[in-house]
Amino acid sequence: MQEARKQAGLEVSDRTEIMDANLLALVSPFFYHDNDDLNDVDQEYRGRFSYRLSPRFGMNANAGFKVDNRPDREIFETGQLFDVSRRFRYTGGIGADYAVS
Repeated sequence: MQEARKQAGLEVSDRTEIMDANLLALVSPFFYHDNDDLNDVDQEYRGRFSYRLSPRFGMNANAGFKVDNRPDREIFETGQLFDVSRRFRYTGGIGADYAVS
């Protein structure tokens, strides 16, 4: 199964002394020369934000979402196609930091 793969995206970020923000969007279409029915697009979106409330205390958050449509995602490890279903992955987190001294 031959495949041609490209990736395109957009990243926007802003950084100051008290704030750091970043957004990322990626799309990865893939096209199979031998089987057009398997053509699709993978997508990935991520963002992070951090803010210093004081010189010692800061807060942060991040989130992500990914859509994986590749039918051959396990072929390099197993040599077989298992399924052609979509996989969705959600990630996220929040945090805080404090400088003691």
